[in-house]
Amino acid sequence: MELVIEEGATKIKDFEYRDNKDITSIKFPSTIKRIGLSSFLNCKNLKKVDLPRGIEYIGVCSFGGCPAVIFVPNTIQRIDDSAFSSNSVVFFECGENDFIGYHKIRDVSDYPDSYYRGSSMGGDTIEEFYYQEGCTLFFNKTHEDFLNYLKEHL
Repeated sequence: MELVIEEGATKIKDFEYRDNKDITSIKFPSTIKRIGLSSFLNCKNLKKVDLPRGIEYIGVCSFGGCPAVIFVPNTIQRIDDSAFSSNSVVFFECGENDFIGYHKIRDVSDYPDSYYRGSSMGGDTIEEFYYQEGCTLFFNKTHEDFLNYLKEHL
């Protein structure tokens, strides 16, 4: 079943659809900005996630346990730890806000200046890059690349 999120919604609440085995895809409105903690955790039949332009935040384990192909537009500003399942395929759109991997946010005063200071995170934070093991990741891709992958693999 395709889950259709109500037009005008700006966030998905923490744990809102956790363990829902009926969801196979999600239709998000253009107004969605945040996906909360474990929102779709263990949605075992979720195969396709096409996040809309304007999405800014994906919380911890949001899509954990979901074997989905996921498109992340370049409006994203933060993705928390273990946001995706180890068997996910994630397409990161090319553009101004590109990043490689996921971000752990730390207070600048706690770490040396050798850490990358992320422009989208502001002057008082830093970003430490790390990778989520197991995911297949594609960087600097277009929405068309994502759709072509879906045609070939789903």
